Parts: sequence; structure tokens; C-alpha cells
Amino acid sequence: MAVKFLSGIDVDGSLNLAASDIPNLAASKITSGSFATARIPNLAASKITSGSFAAARIPSLPASKITSGTLNSARIPDLSSTYQVSGDYVTTEGLEAYGYITSETDSQTLSISGTTLSLTNGGSVTLPTSTGPEGPEGPQGPAGTNGTNGSDGAEGPEGPQGPQGPAGTNGTNGTNGSDGAQGPEGPQGPAGPAGSNGTNGTNGSDGGEGPEGPQGPQGPAGAAGATGPQGPAGNNGADGADGGVGADGPQGPQGPAGSTGPQGPQGVEGPAGSNGTNGTNGSMYGPDKYLFQTAVTYTSSNAKISINSQEINGSTNTSLSSNRITFGSAGTYLISWNINWQSLYNNRSTFGATAKLNGSAIAGGTNLQYFRYNTYGHKSTTSTSFAVTVTANQYLEFFTFLHAGSTNHKVTSTNGDGGAITVMRIV
Repeated sequence: MAVKFLSGIDVDGSLNLAASDIPNLAASKITSGSFATARIPNLAASKITSGSFAAARIPSLPASKITSGTLNSARIPDLSSTYQVSGDYVTTEGLEAYGYITSETDSQTLSISGTTLSLTNGGSVTLPTSTGPEGPEGPQGPAGTNGTNGSDGAEGPEGPQGPQGPAGTNGTNGTNGSDGAQGPEGPQGPAGPAGSNGTNGTNGSDGGEGPEGPQGPQGPAGAAGATGPQGPAGNNGADGADGGVGADGPQGPQGPAGSTGPQGPQGVEGPAGSNGTNGTNGSMYGPDKYLFQTAVTYTSSNAKISINSQEINGSTNTSLSSNRITFGSAGTYLISWNINWQSLYNNRSTFGATAKLNGSAIAGGTNLQYFRYNTYGHKSTTSTSFAVTVTANQYLEFFTFLHAGSTNHKVTSTNGDGGAITVMRIV
């Protein structure tokens, strides 16, 4: 017979294959025949799940391994009194077979103290206390089944608070509101009290020298001088002609300036001026406030949270109906809310609440808190504030929100506060 191994190569006759020519085979490829015992490796006892072992395959077992069933009497050896220290070993029928007395014809009471066995009518026996040599250690038994897992350990203490995160970026400034209408002019206020007297002013500086005044009138003639002594009589001269009138002499210098006179008294205060017109009033709205219903337990996420009543009715124009807060006017509103919770869940959870406008979540309206096991009596508060622009008749609702764990949380009153919602129109 010719066998083609490769293209162009034929073998005619027999061919011996070496073991290296046969590839490794998966066990699933052996589907018939029997392996020789030399081909079967040693197997652990756990691999033998059916059939019976030959006696030669069963090792000697210590008595502690026999925990159920009844041994055949042929397997129990004869026991000496050394091993009969307690319990019932021989029946009445067994004693009769050996010819011993079984009725109380001459009965006595046995008692034991330590290793001494005594009769009531006298006589005693000291029991041996020695034991035989320790037998050889038996072979190791099969591994026991795995024990059940231990219960979870108690939760460790809460770790220290992490460092404060970096400050968030500043939000953009809101647009300026439009000016409100000008209010009417207020009535004139009463006149203010008279002001106190002002302080005296400082003396003014000396004025400059004034222009030269006009020539004053001629002064009166001076008094006649005393008559001098008469001189000796001169020779009479000839009479001269009369002289002309002499010119006026120059004006004398100006006298020094006189001292400044005292300051006059302060004049009376003038009447107060009239008040100016009042400025225009800005827009302002009083807040509305609502209270959450306490002692209500929520067991599912996205469950509507109950609102109990309105505590403050300001001028913001909102109303409450069926756990909805409805806006009566279009505008921009500032919303602040908080809810006090107690976890009834027997494990950790991350849980909180979210605000929705007409069924849609509002940016900035969700807050979550981490809760520990209910055995810790753990309480926490969810709260946040946000601004929202609405049209008339839109409504605000609050819902539970579960992030991790399971929902079983109750709105509870803490220090008299179960939680509230404050709504205030700002534009």
C-alpha cells in the first residue's frame, strides 16, 4: 500500500512511527478501549467516587475514626478487669453462663475511692494505674470538609475627615434687574433743629496802603512866640520894598494805621431749606416657607416626598397642593431646602433627595449623604440652594434619590426640625 505524506513523496510498504511523531492528545480524544495499569497515575482518594476497595487497600484506622454503626462482637477483644473501670460490660445472662450468682442471696455493696475498690463486709482491692505502651500513630485521615465562613467582623471606626477640597470657580454674575416704577413723592418732613453757632473766622490780613488822600485844610495859626530882648538900636536903614508871599511847604508823612476793632456778634441763623424729593423704591418680595412631613419612611428611589404645610405666606405668590409648590407668577426664584433623615437600612448607603421642575431635575437641586448601618442610629441632613427661572403655573416637587446600597430611610425631626423649603422671588 502506498501512503502519500507530502506532495511528490510516496511510501510503499510498512512504516514505524517514533513516539515523537505522535502529537499530544486531549483526554476527550480517548473514547474507547482500556489503558494498561502502568498508564494510570497514582490518584488521590478524593478521585475515587464509586465501587469498593479491596481489604488490602484500606489502611488501619484508629478507634476515633469509628463514629457510627455497631461493631460485630468478633471484632471486640476479651477485656481484663484493668479496662473495666466504669459502665456495664456483662449482662445477667453472661454471668449465668459462667456459673456466677445473679440474685441477691449474699449481696454486698462495692465502693471506689481513688484506686481502691472496697466491699461493705470488708476486703478491698487496689486497682492498677499503669497503662500499656502507646500504639503507633495511625495514617493521616482524609481532609475534612471546609468549615462555614465566619460572620463578617464589626465595622471599623469611621476614618478621619479628608482635607478640604479646592475652592470652586466663581459663578457668573446674574443680570441686573429692571428698575421698579417710581413711587409717589412723600410729604415734606418737619423742619430740622437749629444748627449750632459756627466758630469765629480768623482775622483777615492787613490791606495794602491806600492812595494818597487830598490835601487837608490849612491848620490854624500858631501861637505868637515870646518877645525877645530888645537889641541895641541899630542905625536906621532905608525902608526896603515889601517881599512876595512864600510858597507852601511839603505835606507831612501819613500817620500809622489804627488797631483792628473787635469782631461784631454773629448774625441770627437763616431758615432751614426745603427737603429734596424721595428716591424711587426698588422691588422686594417676602419669602414663602413650607415644612416637610416627618415620620414618613421611604423604601424606593424616585419616590415623591411629602410636604406637610405652609408656615410662612409672604408676597412671593406660590401655593401648595398634592405635595407640589406652584409658582403663580413668572420670574426668577431662589430656592433653599433641607431634610433630616434617619437610615433604617442594615448596611451602608449613599442616599438623598432631588428637586424637580415639572418632572425634570434642576441643576444644583440634588444633595446626597453617606449613611452607616442602622445599628449605629445614623442620621444626616441633605440640603442645597439654587436659583431657577420659571413661567407662571410651573410647579416644584421633591423626590428620593439612591446612589448606592438600598432605600429604607425615614424623615425624622432633629431638635424639632424635620426639614423645610424656602421660596423667594428675586426678579
